[in-house]
Amino acid sequence: MNRKVIPAIKARRSSVSRVGINTTVLTLQAKDAITGSALGAGLSGGFWVTTDGITEGPKITITTIPGGYLNLSFNPDCLYSVGPQMWKGGLDESALYFAGNSTQYLILYIYSELYNNITLPAGEDYWTGQLINISGNVRDDCSYIAGATTSFKVLQGAIEFIPSPDPAIDLANGTYRSSWDSTGAPLGWYNISMNSSKSYYNSSFIIKENAFYLGAKPELANPSVTPKQEGWGYNFSFNVSFRDVEGDENNVTLWKAYSPEGPWYYVDSKLVTSSVW
Repeated sequence: MNRKVIPAIKARRSSVSRVGINTTVLTLQAKDAITGSALGAGLSGGFWVTTDGITEGPKITITTIPGGYLNLSFNPDCLYSVGPQMWKGGLDESALYFAGNSTQYLILYIYSELYNNITLPAGEDYWTGQLINISGNVRDDCSYIAGATTSFKVLQGAIEFIPSPDPAIDLANGTYRSSWDSTGAPLGWYNISMNSSKSYYNSSFIIKENAFYLGAKPELANPSVTPKQEGWGYNFSFNVSFRDVEGDENNVTLWKAYSPEGPWYYVDSKLVTSSVW
């Protein structure tokens, strides 16, 4: 005659990281429902762990060891979502015993890590006063992650600027975006930092060095022509003030047209270097 099995609970809560090879031991002890004595080794059974907090994953088959213990070294993969999962276990029906499962689900917490990647800027040059778009993505060990709290900072030495909005916009596909108004900011190379956090994840913080260069736009001012009006064949002198506060060499070109709509014709050009008017 088959007898009933009582799986006894040995642990109520467990936790494990999904990153790499990490395990937590899920344990039940099978006992005879009539005598209360522990069963022996070699009885087949299994464990079930939810994949999304609700839906049971596939049965993980295991057999008892001496003392009637069902011990599972559980190493979750990408089938199992991060966060609280539920698990239960029990024995299969045999010639001597009816099948029996634990009477309640137990709690298992699965953890992972966030990995940040700054995608923009990517070493570009910008003029001071431009609105600079900043974006990055967040992954874990399995996929892109939405719902993280992500903040960017624009860095130059000890100076920090906070882009807007902060936290960054979550595009719900693992991508996060902010922008920074560079008006009035010092010239030179800038780094960008990215910090992300989410429940059940180890946070991620990275710095992208030399993410972009902020320069000054070359300036032209006070254009003039001497004389303003004269007959055909007369030599006219064209002048314009120039400066590049960074001291770079620039090509200044004169074009002419016979109407504001063009077409425009090349006249001459010069390579000029000046950081002052």
